[in-house]
Amino acid sequence: MRRLSLMTVLLMFPLVRAGFKKCCPVGQVLNLHSKTCINDSLESFNTFSINVEYVAENTTIKEEFAYETVPFHEQYECRQSLRYQFELTLARVQNAYFIVDRHQPKYFQTQEVCLDQALDTKTSAVSLVAQACLTCTEDEPCVNHCCPKGQKTQGW
Repeated sequence: MRRLSLMTVLLMFPLVRAGFKKCCPVGQVLNLHSKTCINDSLESFNTFSINVEYVAENTTIKEEFAYETVPFHEQYECRQSLRYQFELTLARVQNAYFIVDRHQPKYFQTQEVCLDQALDTKTSAVSLVAQACLTCTEDEPCVNHCCPKGQKTQGW
């Protein structure tokens, strides 16, 4: 059996650079439940693979991406209570990529979110997720759904 060289593999499956940010430093992944970076025993790389939906062509192609930005230390964009993690679909419209929340009709541009592998510490499952900050305003306040039924966060 013939071994493929690294160069041959890279030519067959080129890495795409599209401005994606990795959430956690190298050697760390997101904890799915706490939404924080944790040390991992996984092989953490600066690349990820995902199916991309080409909207105009109505096709889906698996692509390999290189993170444009990888932090040297944990640097969160917002407080933990305002971090929002979601399963994603990646869509390409013309020359732009959009990160789409699989569970609600919301999309983000690449610079609005970070992506990373997330470890479910209860099941040991690993998945690619996006993390964004909730945008709370007086007109559209964030509601804490984590309080017991009949209670709400003080000040609301």
